[in-house]
Parts: sequence; structure tokens; C-alpha cells
Amino acid sequence: MACFTFSGRITALLQVKTAGNRKKHRETEKVADKTINEWAKKGMFATGLNIRTMADPQTKTMTFPVSEREEEWKREKLFRDEGPFYHLHTLPLQDRNILDEDNERKTIINITALTLQAFPVQMLAYALMTNHFHFILKGEEKDCQAFFESWKYRVVLFFSRHGKKGLSPLLEAGLTRIIDLKQFRDEIAYVVRNSYVVRPDVNPLGDPWCSGYLYYNKILPLIVGHPVSTLGYRERRRLTCSMNTDIPADFTVAEGMIRPESFVNYRLVEALFPNARKFTMWVFKNVEAQIEVAFRLGERPQVTDDDILRVSLQLCHEKYSANGPKSLSLDQKKQLATLLKNRYYASNGQLARYCNLSPALVAELFPLAEHR
Repeated sequence: MACFTFSGRITALLQVKTAGNRKKHRETEKVADKTINEWAKKGMFATGLNIRTMADPQTKTMTFPVSEREEEWKREKLFRDEGPFYHLHTLPLQDRNILDEDNERKTIINITALTLQAFPVQMLAYALMTNHFHFILKGEEKDCQAFFESWKYRVVLFFSRHGKKGLSPLLEAGLTRIIDLKQFRDEIAYVVRNSYVVRPDVNPLGDPWCSGYLYYNKILPLIVGHPVSTLGYRERRRLTCSMNTDIPADFTVAEGMIRPESFVNYRLVEALFPNARKFTMWVFKNVEAQIEVAFRLGERPQVTDDDILRVSLQLCHEKYSANGPKSLSLDQKKQLATLLKNRYYASNGQLARYCNLSPALVAELFPLAEHR
């Protein structure tokens, strides 16, 4: 006989359509109710779930996959047990770049990986921008601060030796406590998509200067890296930028850079997201959350053309029952533009393109933002 299954979303009995099965259906319902009541008394269900299913009246067997809600509770518990977590971010420099070449970015990766070894701190996500940095860290606040001070010292020393002086007073960092699982996911997504919203040529899940490519990447084991044990003294010196050439034996190296999977705890990040699809949606579609994070960090929100197009079409459907901006009246288009400007920080160019308004009219509506 078949064995019926259920999930936490099922709240009604399966319907039996033929009259000849009604008696069997009643027998099945009695077995199901009796079994569920017995299991509930034994504490086998999480509270708050409204679940009924069918059981085979002869075998009296049922299989119960763990509900999505129970899985989320496990992730909530994992977040509490593994924390605390912090978002460490340096302030963007306004008049100069820190990183101009890939060799400099490789050096920052190496410095970051080696500095972490001196502190009880784990790296969960990072993004190296041209004028600032983002790190999601697991560890106590004092340890995260100590990590940053040591990291900053080594970074400033490296650049001062290579002609970029005066960075020390400019590398100021903020440390934001991540208080719940939703914020954790928002902050991870913000870091992963940071370079993507600034540069149109960047794939956030394939950028070598961001940890985005590590998560849910099935081909990661195929990326070849060389064990540290195969490196000579000079190669170790180049990696460490120091006389001290101690590098953890389990690190791998490729193209003059310590492989990020050697020091980023990407498995923990995966465990705190439901699945790869939800992770990708969090990165690409959660625009409102990205704006919240930007304000929390003191940064100006950045939204892509795709973000504004998607939100514009959604607002047209929800607010005006229209298929798109072309179906709106002029006043409605102005209302839509105001909403996109105030809530989603769309640029004037984006408003002209996705509200079906002339650039001159948009400039008249938002004159101070015309040249942003």
C-alpha cells in the first residue's frame, strides 16, 4: 500500500473523489487523527503547526518530512549558538582609491587570511572595493576590533612601502552587531552584491575579490590550488609580506594568492540560509533590505537598473492595476517617480527610463538630484 507524506504547509485532508472510496476515506481519517494525537502527546510535533494527513488503514504507516518551519527554527538556534556576528566596514574614501591593481587585491586577501590566524575570529563574507572594505565576522566584539587594528597596521605598512602613504587616518572602521537571522542574511547579501551594484561588468557570484562565488558552488572542489608545503621560502615571503613565513599547513595557494575557501567559513553561511535558490533571491531581489543595510552602515543606497525596473512594474500592478508605466496618466507617472526616488533612491536617469517621463520633466521634479 502507498505511504502518504505531509509537510507543515498541509492543513487539509486529501480529497477522495470517487463515492466508492468514501468508507475507506473515513477509516483513513480515524487512523490519521489517532496517530497524530498519540505523536503529539509524545512531543513529536513542534508547537504552532496545524497538520493533518492520511495514513494507510492497513499498514498504519506515515512518513513525516521535517517541516520548513522546523528547519528554520534549527537555523535560528544555530545563529544564536554560533554568534555573535558583526559587520566590519571601512568608510568609503571620497577623493582617492586604495586598490588600483589586482596584485594589491591579492595582497589584501593574503593579509586578511593570515591576520585571522592570530585571533578567535572567523571570516564569513568579504568584499574588497576600490575605496573601502566589507567583512562579516564571527567573534566577540573586542576580538573583531583587535583583528581590525592588526589588519589595518599590516595593510598601511604594505601600502606605505609601495608609495601609497597617509592611509592610516583614513582607514576608519564601523562595527555593526548583527542581532538576528534576517539581518544576518541581509548583511551577507549586501556584501556579496556590493561590487555588482557599482560596476556593471561584475558578476557578484563570480567576483574573485568577493566571497560570493564560494557559497553553494558545486565546482569549488575542482578549482586547483597548491598546498602551502610546495612553496619555497621566497614564495612564502611574497605571500606573507614579512620575515615571518608561517602559513597554516591546510591553506592552498593559486596565482600568488591564498585561496579564500582556506579561511572563509562559507559552510556556516550556507547552513544559515534555507537553500541556494533563497540565497540567490536574497542577493538579487531583496532591494528594500539592501537599502536598510546601507542606511545602517551610513552608506548611500545603490540600486541597479534591474532593481528599479522590477520595482516599477510591481508598483504599477499593485498601486494602479496597470501593466507598466506607459499605461499610467501623467500624474500617476509623477507619483510613481516620487515613490521610486524617495523609497528606492532611483537616479534621475532611472526615473526617466522606468517611469516613461522625459529627462527634462524629471529634472524639473528633482532638480537637486539631476547630476547625481
